[in-house]
Amino acid sequence: MNRRLVLVSLFIAFASSATVFAARVLTIYQDGQFSFQQEIPLAAPAEISGLPDTLDPYSVLLAPKSSNFRIVSWEFLPGRTDPSADPFTALTNHQISIVDSLDHVFKGRVLKAYPDSVLLSQENTGSGFLLSRKDIKAVQLNPVSTSCLTDRPIVSASKIVLNLDPPSGGSVRFFYQASGLSCSPIYRAFIDDKSGKLEFLNEFYLENGTPADFTNVKLEYLEGEMQKVAPPTRARGMKMEMEAMAAPAPADVSESDVMDYVRYEVKTADGLRAFSKLHVTHFRITGAAFRKSYYYNPSLDAGQSAALTKISFTNAKSLGLGFNLPRGVVKIYSTEDGTVRFIGENMMERATEGDEIRLLPGGSRDVKVERQPQDQKKVSDRIYEQTVQFTVKNDKPEAVSLEIEEPLYGVWEIKNSSDKYRKNGIRSVSFFIDVAPKSERTVTYTVWQKQ
Repeated sequence: MNRRLVLVSLFIAFASSATVFAARVLTIYQDGQFSFQQEIPLAAPAEISGLPDTLDPYSVLLAPKSSNFRIVSWEFLPGRTDPSADPFTALTNHQISIVDSLDHVFKGRVLKAYPDSVLLSQENTGSGFLLSRKDIKAVQLNPVSTSCLTDRPIVSASKIVLNLDPPSGGSVRFFYQASGLSCSPIYRAFIDDKSGKLEFLNEFYLENGTPADFTNVKLEYLEGEMQKVAPPTRARGMKMEMEAMAAPAPADVSESDVMDYVRYEVKTADGLRAFSKLHVTHFRITGAAFRKSYYYNPSLDAGQSAALTKISFTNAKSLGLGFNLPRGVVKIYSTEDGTVRFIGENMMERATEGDEIRLLPGGSRDVKVERQPQDQKKVSDRIYEQTVQFTVKNDKPEAVSLEIEEPLYGVWEIKNSSDKYRKNGIRSVSFFIDVAPKSERTVTYTVWQKQ
């Protein structure tokens, strides 16, 4: 279905801005979306090929660099299934052995190849068995060994076909948005409890789930929550007719943060090829001192009354940090006795310079907290008074520091407290105490809450 979309106002703003595209820039957003921009020469018959099937035609920007030609119209042609390009199609009715990601071996005859799986007739039983392509690591064609690109869906890349006036064309600035690429910041913290030091590193795990290659690109990850509007319903193919567009004036590309978003440039040796996965180390610090204490929050209590071990340090230049850290999973390891042991993981929110980085590997068997609500009484028509007591037991041979974070709701005010506390905005209050070795102590507070 052909659809006419007039983009006059959009492209006037685009053409009159001071922005000039860099040669090839791939920007990945934290929601799995991405954008790509480049300058390309075009002449009739003009087409831009190798595009992802997930490209959003409404996001496409096409602007000639000069006024010597114009783009009359363009059409987006999505990729098509191509069974002849699939190695398993060629192996239909052949006896093969498949090794999966867990090194299990499956022997049988190929009955049918699907875009995301392969159907085998098992050698011993003759029954059908379906294997996901993503789980297939190697293939052996008995008795000859061969390797296959078994994890790629059978989809050809999409393309855009353009109508130029005059046909000789020229250079065009090209931008689009699509889905299918992801960038996952992963942190790793290696903790030596005896020395009180840790190693902390950040890696970006990149994955391209599209049939498009992105090579020789400047690759960046843009962190931030974006407001978006649901796209209109459209046909898979789309043709657009466009008004003539003036060329924007050249300018330098800024390397600073984008508005209120944080941009991380991710350097790779060969970009991000189709259906590839790779990771890039962002930073690594070693020998950083950390603070060990304990943390308890009733909303995180799984019925064991165990306080959580708390490892904390500051995002500071003195530790080799002091810059924006993206939101991501932190995997925590113990390195005592020279052995690496996985001990837990957390989700770390974005941290700016000076923020405390808090890791909570898991519960402690030696530090227990019991929450005991006391009597509640009515102070007025809408105000109630509640007293709560926490009993803390420390079975360790050394003193421990503990933070008790108590969630509170509505409008509230602490009237009395046995220990110092800190308000955490309007949603909770934290009490900070020290507990002597092999001892027990209590924390009591009274709160007024408006209901």
